[in-house]
This record gives sequence, C-alpha cells and structure tokens, in this order.
Amino acid sequence: MMKKIGKLSVISVVFLLLVPACSFLGRAEETTNNLDVEEVMNTQIDEVTDDFEEDLELFAQLDTEPVSTRSDPLPLQNNETVEGMSFSIVDLLRPADDLLSTGDEYGVQAVAGTELVLLTLNITCQLDVDGRCYFDIANAKLVGSSGIVYPINWDMMIGSGEYLDNAEMFGEAQLSGALVFSVNVEEQGLLFLYDSFYDHPFFMKTSE
Repeated sequence: MMKKIGKLSVISVVFLLLVPACSFLGRAEETTNNLDVEEVMNTQIDEVTDDFEEDLELFAQLDTEPVSTRSDPLPLQNNETVEGMSFSIVDLLRPADDLLSTGDEYGVQAVAGTELVLLTLNITCQLDVDGRCYFDIANAKLVGSSGIVYPINWDMMIGSGEYLDNAEMFGEAQLSGALVFSVNVEEQGLLFLYDSFYDHPFFMKTSE
C-alpha cells in the first residue's frame, strides 16, 4: 500500500512539474508565432508603402502636359516617353491575313469586313539603371480614322511568332516583338496608342 502511495506521489509531482512547463512552452510558442506574424505584417506593410509611393510618383506625371494627342500624334521618329518607355515602330504589315490566318474553315480567321494588322515594336526603358519600367500589353492599341479604338486580337497571337507580352525591365533595357490587331478595312491613318493608366495617353503615327 505504501509503495502504491509512493508511486502516486511521484506521478503527482511529475504531473505538477509538467503542467507549468507545458504552459511555459505554449506561451513561448505563442510568443514566437506572434513575432512571426508581426514580422510578416511589417514586411507586407513596407511592400505596400513602397508600391504606394511608386504609384504616387507615376500619377504625378498626370500633372504634366501630354506629349501627344489623337489630333497631334508623335511622328515615327521621336524621343518622347510614357511611363519611362519610348516606342519605335519597326514594321507594320497590313493586311496580314495571309500570314496569320490558318486558312481552313475550322481555324482562326479574320472577321468579315476586317483585316489583320501585324505591328512590330521596339520598346526601350529610358530610366536610369536602377529605375524600372512596366510594359502592359493590354495598354497597346490602335486608333483609326473613324475614332474606333482597337485592342489586341488575342486569338490571332498564336503560333511561333515573336509576340510581345507583359514585361518588367530596368533602365536602358530593350525589348521587341509583334502585336496583332483586327481593324475595319476602311480605316486610314492608323495611330499606335499606349493607353497608360498612370500617364497621359501616348499617340504615335504608324507611317509617314
């Protein structure tokens, strides 16, 4: 009987020692987790703050006069920029249906009354080596004499062509590639439009 009581006493003592130890470990783990959460939150806040400051700098460009308008577009050769980027037109093929259409009734083809335009661009980030430019392909458009704005024809940007895509690049970097548009056959005097969210719309002639 005394042995049983002794064993129970030892178990009770061990139990009493383990309870505060577990409690301490729990608090320590909770503190560590709280520190991890706080560290993550601080990192996220810093990232959001940096993005916000960058957006403010970009939006500040809207306080300046536009470098071009639809009625007064830039010539093919120019040194103007939008969001720190300059654009030059390497080639424009119109119509480009024979090159881009698959040629069978089940393939992708231009819609009746329209024709395809293959526009090849060279883009340069004109910022210093530490600056960054962001090319958003959805901002690239064409405007015709009718005033209609033509977005990219995503369905025709297929195959092995060297097409442009969204890109982030540091200052002095260059990229080039093609974009495909579908425009009405009657359109004349096509203009390239980079419809910036942060800056004034950028209009440039596609031919002399």
